[in-house]
Amino acid sequence: MPKGTLVWHVLDDPDWDQHFEYPEDVLPFFEAAAAEWSSISTADIRLHLGGVVPEEHMSRDGYNTVSVEDDHAREGASYARIWSRLGEQGRSEIFECDVGLHPNAVSSAGLGPLVHELGHCLGLAHAAGNPALNYSTPSAVWDPKPVMSYGLGRGRIEDGLPEDDRIGVSLLRPAPGWRARTGSISGHVTLDGQPARFAPVQILRRENAGQVRRAVNAFTNEEGEFFVEGLAPAEYGVWIQPTDLAGDPHPRLVSAGAQVDVLDSVWLGSPHWVRAGAETSVGEIPVRRRPDSR
Repeated sequence: MPKGTLVWHVLDDPDWDQHFEYPEDVLPFFEAAAAEWSSISTADIRLHLGGVVPEEHMSRDGYNTVSVEDDHAREGASYARIWSRLGEQGRSEIFECDVGLHPNAVSSAGLGPLVHELGHCLGLAHAAGNPALNYSTPSAVWDPKPVMSYGLGRGRIEDGLPEDDRIGVSLLRPAPGWRARTGSISGHVTLDGQPARFAPVQILRRENAGQVRRAVNAFTNEEGEFFVEGLAPAEYGVWIQPTDLAGDPHPRLVSAGAQVDVLDSVWLGSPHWVRAGAETSVGEIPVRRRPDSR
């Protein structure tokens, strides 16, 4: 979507009365969800909720809208209906985003579903999830599951969104000067001598006393290569972890025959220094099959 302040409007939808006395009462709910993104200091994001508009402003008219719909309840999920067109650079650009919330997303699921859908409106796709974590499971190593990987079971957390979400949206909408202060890590993962397609890669920052913390997640491409940007200068480790895509938000990878669950775990804990403005290559990472995967 275009840079600058992005304005959403509340549809004058009778289904809001399940949760609010008036559509205008949606304002605090929306502002709290929008603040998850607009409070990220490394990103240039300003989200605002305008007034109430009639239901005919539903699509392709320049109005970003948010609504709650009973006719969507049978699908059991919220959605972001994104309208895009080719921009001046020949790339697809979002010009409008309409968010529809499942009734349960308003009444019982906290801010997570709306935060997730607003992330799509900002241009984010579904993220890789932290291994072995379910929603906000406490961990000494992993951040909570990224909201763009359906880490929805929470309200606002003290430190804001997990680092994976924050770096992802900052790469799309960087604050002035931020990218020049960051570096990147790249590598090539192989399985049985061949490119490991869609292998899940976690980048963890090494901290005091050799501890590691905060994961930035990615998948390798079809050539087994990965490139993770937006990393603050520090020492990092690289972890290749098996994962099960079943039920995960990655149907494209499942349909492409990704076999990420057969990989054995590999931890590259030796120092990999990331410096501002530079790419750190870790080279080839050979991964074996798990013994129980054959």
